[in-house]
Amino acid sequence: MSRFAEVTVSQPLREVLEFICNVPFRVAASLAIIGFFVLAAIAPKVLQTHDPLAIDLSSSLQSPSTVHWLGTDQL
Repeated sequence: MSRFAEVTVSQPLREVLEFICNVPFRVAASLAIIGFFVLAAIAPKVLQTHDPLAIDLSSSLQSPSTVHWLGTDQL
């Protein structure tokens, strides 16, 4: 008797899984990047951390930090 249970998969699902496993890395990486940009276009609130229109005058002209990677400007 086997220690692992045998999993039965239907034929169409097996074909899809074999196709996905045989996709070249460059294609998979390209699809992942395109998927990221599609997600960013469809649901920007998922990736957004700050209100883009909010003005915080107390943090003007600061040098780069962990909160503001590129620093801040006068507004």
